[in-house]
Amino acid sequence: MISKTSYSPLHIRKPRTITVIIKDSLNHLSSEARFLFPGIALYSFSLLILSLFLCTIYMGSQPDFIRLFYMLKENKGSDSLIMVIGMLSYLISFCMLTYITNKVILARDWGHNKTVDDNYIKLNAGFFSDFPNYIINFIIIYIFYFLMQLGLDAFSGSELFFDKEEIYSDPTSYYTNYIIMTIPTILVSPLLHYFCFTALFVSLRDNISSTDGLKKVMRISKDKLKKIWIAGILILLICYISLSILLFTMRFLHYVLPAGSVYAIIGFVSHVMYYCVYVFVGFASVIILGSIEDENEGYYIKSKIDKIEDDAVIPPSV
Repeated sequence: MISKTSYSPLHIRKPRTITVIIKDSLNHLSSEARFLFPGIALYSFSLLILSLFLCTIYMGSQPDFIRLFYMLKENKGSDSLIMVIGMLSYLISFCMLTYITNKVILARDWGHNKTVDDNYIKLNAGFFSDFPNYIINFIIIYIFYFLMQLGLDAFSGSELFFDKEEIYSDPTSYYTNYIIMTIPTILVSPLLHYFCFTALFVSLRDNISSTDGLKKVMRISKDKLKKIWIAGILILLICYISLSILLFTMRFLHYVLPAGSVYAIIGFVSHVMYYCVYVFVGFASVIILGSIEDENEGYYIKSKIDKIEDDAVIPPSV
């Protein structure tokens, strides 16, 4: 997974401003890409392809647990099992994405492992040894995320809850309601992504349950919500702009490919890009957490002192 010769440590627990958090997140992601994306492509993207294929054929849409719920209520045939398999493939692929991201972060974190050999042994010898516990923690956190997102959809005018033709009878009303109902999403989404990803990171790092990890992150972060939200909204804005530019440029495929092929390509590429930007969200979330932990405990200064003591040469007594 990772070689001794190419090791370059991260410093997760380190004091950072919001600007430095975003800069370090981008720098660390680019430097770790050669370790992250081969594993993500092998384990996560392969399941994603299966999920997209099954969901597109049998659900007529991209993977969506809310749509699956309503379709299962109406469909009692063999297609139901295939749709469930498609959604489970999507869930496991996303779980693998977060797992590999967290494992690489932990293996490269200087504060978590002090030597190159520690990182090499831990990442290669037992890469999947803790995956069974991780997937249980992931499911719990995903249910929490799903319920929160369901509530946000209710406020933001999701078509599953509201008849848009009835609500938006004219353009002025449409944009006014859209802005008002988007406010809860803007307020909650940065914090929701932060708490969900860091809870998984802490549960893996400290070998605790996801609920304990979430409680620990909330306790550490409760006095820094403003910093978390500002950094989070800037990070999500970067992701949104990146995805929008990509999808806009892909519209030109309509001129050279059949409509069905374009839909399939855009669907797959958009999910792959969503996975890639979520790795960035994960890196940034962990760096935000590390910054807050250092502000509370002073880990970075302590690590510098320990390094000086370890490097000091004490002459032997005569």
